[in-house]
Amino acid sequence: MDFYFKEIREREEKHQQRLKDFNNNKQKEERSLTHQFFKHNYNDKNKELFNILVRFSAAYKYRANKRGLFLCAKKNDLNTGVGKTLGMMVMSSIFEVKLRSMMKLTDRYENESASFLDQINNYTTYGSPHRRDLIVDDVGAETITNRYAKKEELFIKVVEERYNKYIQQNEITHFTSNLGKDELINRYGERVWSRLNQMCNIHEVSGFDQRFINPPCVIPTINKIANQTNVNPQIAHITMDSTILDSYENQQVIS
Repeated sequence: MDFYFKEIREREEKHQQRLKDFNNNKQKEERSLTHQFFKHNYNDKNKELFNILVRFSAAYKYRANKRGLFLCAKKNDLNTGVGKTLGMMVMSSIFEVKLRSMMKLTDRYENESASFLDQINNYTTYGSPHRRDLIVDDVGAETITNRYAKKEELFIKVVEERYNKYIQQNEITHFTSNLGKDELINRYGERVWSRLNQMCNIHEVSGFDQRFINPPCVIPTINKIANQTNVNPQIAHITMDSTILDSYENQQVIS
């Protein structure tokens, strides 16, 4: 028991030191992250979302914030195409964080093509301090799984597993969704929403669909990802074809 409390104290002392280091370098890091997002061809047309990503990423670099980032929709507001997935892909690239889409996780789970736990966890002990974290994209776009004739919401299992990792090992999980709070609660339940609140800083974002109003701002990033993942840029369209995201998942440094 004494060892347990000693470990908690040591974790808190390390966190306070990281927080101090971040506060001393906050403006410098936010400028640096702004440059990195632009370097990845992520624009600031949606200034609200851009600022959320940059400010969160600056703190995340130091692990000054103990929680992840959840980008979801505002109430009664369709927020497709505002840049959530693209922003998370940039974060994945900068911090070497595994990214998984709920649709792909569901497909793999039903077909047993890979271990479910291996898909959402990373067991490496070297490299970036963020390598054991996870990004779960497009929550709510997945279908209800039907494995062994048993229907279930896979996202509930994802949250349960990542919540345990968060409590026990301080592993952070980020999420995106086109659903709002009420829709998420209706589909997954109050218990899941409560855990998401504990695990994440939840930001309800909105904006214009940039796939329609400003296609050129998205194309460079899609092309860059396509080139990195050996996907023909001709099929890397503004629609964010799932082929690209699947290939990006499969060929990340963390696999």
